[in-house]
Amino acid sequence: MLTKDKILTTLHEYKETYKDQYGIEQIGIFGSYARGKATEQSDVDVFIALKHSNLFLLSRIRIELEELLGVPTDIVQLRKRMNSYLKKQIEQEAISA
Repeated sequence: MLTKDKILTTLHEYKETYKDQYGIEQIGIFGSYARGKATEQSDVDVFIALKHSNLFLLSRIRIELEELLGVPTDIVQLRKRMNSYLKKQIEQEAISA
């Protein structure tokens, strides 16, 4: 099973590799891995802040991260206007890479 440290290291390396190409400003995890409650069935919940984005870019990033991590990955883009419950959850649990 993946560890929180392995995920954060992978995300940090991904950010450094693609920050200019994709405009990545921030990336990290929230959810079960951030809380230390992940199981074999857990997916990785990733938050990301981008300078400019579109659905195709977010989809590409999700696919690339799933390939790197080897587990299902959900990705949420941080925005000024977003679901308040989700934003609060991310703010409480976020661990940046």
